[in-house]
Amino acid sequence: MEFTYTPDQLELRDRASRLTDAIIPFEDPCEAGRGLDDESLAEIRRLTLEHQLNAINMPVEWGGQGLSVLDQVIVSERLGQLTNALWDAVWRPANALRHCTPEQRERYLIPAIAGDRRDCFAVTEEKAGSDPSLIETVAAPAGDGSGGRQGRGRRVSSGGGSRPAKGRTVDGDAGPDLPAADTRARMEQAEQVTTAFLDAYLKNDVQAREWLAASVSSWLGSNGEMRRLRVPGQGG
Repeated sequence: MEFTYTPDQLELRDRASRLTDAIIPFEDPCEAGRGLDDESLAEIRRLTLEHQLNAINMPVEWGGQGLSVLDQVIVSERLGQLTNALWDAVWRPANALRHCTPEQRERYLIPAIAGDRRDCFAVTEEKAGSDPSLIETVAAPAGDGSGGRQGRGRRVSSGGGSRPAKGRTVDGDAGPDLPAADTRARMEQAEQVTTAFLDAYLKNDVQAREWLAASVSSWLGSNGEMRRLRVPGQGG
């Protein structure tokens, strides 16, 4: 079996490295501002298109780069050097969107491939966590023949700047196109707490631990709460 990169793969790796190097200067502003402004995001979009690394997982005929899984890994390994989740600014629409109807593809997927809109995946609820069997939201046809949805979901990935959201209900159907107008502040709060948690418990950062203990409740306000979970067989 041959493990050596082909010339095309070496070129792809170098191109991904150049894009990574071009995005690295945005790390400090992203950290300081808890995110990037629209002008910075527009520049990253321009750089992504310039390096031809948009939607690397989507077919060329739809406007994507049509890379194999291995080639996608080569790109991701380079982009993985970026901090503050800036690797995600180099967008790749969810693979589930490949199964859109032609009308849905034109409305949602083609603009997502071009970087004109983002999607996110709403997979859980307040009491469900990572266990989809606990999801209570249901989808059923309404009396007028349109789709109906009952329940309140929570976004998981890229919720702050995304439209549409791909919802998942207990019957496996997709929920409706969910508005994103009021989600950004909550997402920023969740991101800040998540960053502090990772710093505290993975990097053993004392300041992050102190902030979590003293300030997280006032930071989250009515939008959430921190709970200490006890794992069976472990102390603490």
